[in-house]
Amino acid sequence: MLVYSNRALCRSQRRSGIRRHSTAMPPRLTLSLLVILVSISDVKGANLIGNPDFDASDLAFWNTFDTIQWHNAENETGVAGSGAMLLVNNRGPLKTANAYSCINVVPGASYWMSGWTKAGSGISDGRATAAMSGDSYSMANCGGGSPLSEVAVTTPLSDVWFQLTAAPIVIPPTAVSIMISVVIYTGPQDASFSAWFDGLHFDDEFIFVDGFGDQ
Repeated sequence: MLVYSNRALCRSQRRSGIRRHSTAMPPRLTLSLLVILVSISDVKGANLIGNPDFDASDLAFWNTFDTIQWHNAENETGVAGSGAMLLVNNRGPLKTANAYSCINVVPGASYWMSGWTKAGSGISDGRATAAMSGDSYSMANCGGGSPLSEVAVTTPLSDVWFQLTAAPIVIPPTAVSIMISVVIYTGPQDASFSAWFDGLHFDDEFIFVDGFGDQ
């Protein structure tokens, strides 16, 4: 499983790679270079996650074997005041709870995953963590047995919203779906606690508008 480091992880920044010269470029050449830069710059693709911002005041497209709740007490993305998903872990110390959604993907393609999280209540020792993960499967609807690949990014929970980001996520050549999960882990002293999630995103933004991949 590929695990991205926690709070130090951030989305990579791209640079044009054009050398600067001591002499000024003719206006026509400058315009041509600007056109080239615009044509190859990456654009954010459509979010493939259903109900990523919980703007409809519900938890459609999300499943769990634990407890999830929609509430407008917290909100980080989407329509102002639209609320967020609260994931509750009642399993006891050093246990996990999760909510998940399955998405169809293109075999061999690269994707970008991100989401916002914040501590809810019940954290006693400051060692609880949250994660966002992606597990690829060989059949639609996340079927086909064990996942072909796993990617996760984690962070310690705090009372401030923090963005989890993982990219690029390269889909195995035989995978056709991926399970996107949000996960919380209790600390040694946490019998029960909760965490908020909002702005959950998964897309192919690592494809340039001219069709070339991000190299």
